[in-house]
Amino acid sequence: MEGSFTDVFQPVEQMRWTWRLRERSPYSKTKFHLVRGAFSLIVWVTIEALLGYVVHLLCPDPWWIGPAAAALLGLVHIVGNQFEPSLQDRRPRPNEGMRRTVRFSVGHGFAGLAVAVVGLMTLIGLATPDHDLRRAGFVAALLGVLFAVVRGFRFGGLAVLRHWTIRATLARRGRTPYRYRRFLQGAEGRVLLFRTDSGFFFPHRLLQLHLNTGADALQARVTRVVRDG
Repeated sequence: MEGSFTDVFQPVEQMRWTWRLRERSPYSKTKFHLVRGAFSLIVWVTIEALLGYVVHLLCPDPWWIGPAAAALLGLVHIVGNQFEPSLQDRRPRPNEGMRRTVRFSVGHGFAGLAVAVVGLMTLIGLATPDHDLRRAGFVAALLGVLFAVVRGFRFGGLAVLRHWTIRATLARRGRTPYRYRRFLQGAEGRVLLFRTDSGFFFPHRLLQLHLNTGADALQARVTRVVRDG
């Protein structure tokens, strides 16, 4: 639902933190905020309850450690959700957008892992100073890894997975080359493509016209050539 009105789960080439994210909605603002707020509240309470229950099962004493850990992760999640991803205009190398997306996804995931692990270890360690900290480390590592995966997928990880899945599927079916960079460099060497600051373009007018022609017009042209031949 969130991906339908914000830019999360999309390629990430730059990022900024803000309290007011850009949102898009086909509905009126009042109706949109009411529906989104109600649904988000239900999901939020459910997630917090599940997190608190898991921590309570792993560290039952004291009783407040579960709600405190859930509140800590919830606060980190809220602050982290205010990062707004966007794209850049210049991409000097082929596939540069995906490279930037991978860097942001991995960096955001590891940052979430570090914050979650340090916060949970500190909280559980202060709450149970006389107990073995191996249990605290296990809880922190388990929830920290899950939290890191969620953060990484939110900011670029899902876009990278989609990108490589589509590329692998098309290449396996013979629709596209496996190595796009080598293909584009070969086309550039044969003067079929010209490089610009953010990609390539076709320099030949006849080739441009051919690529801009719709499927119906191309089919009519081919049919006429076959009939005349």
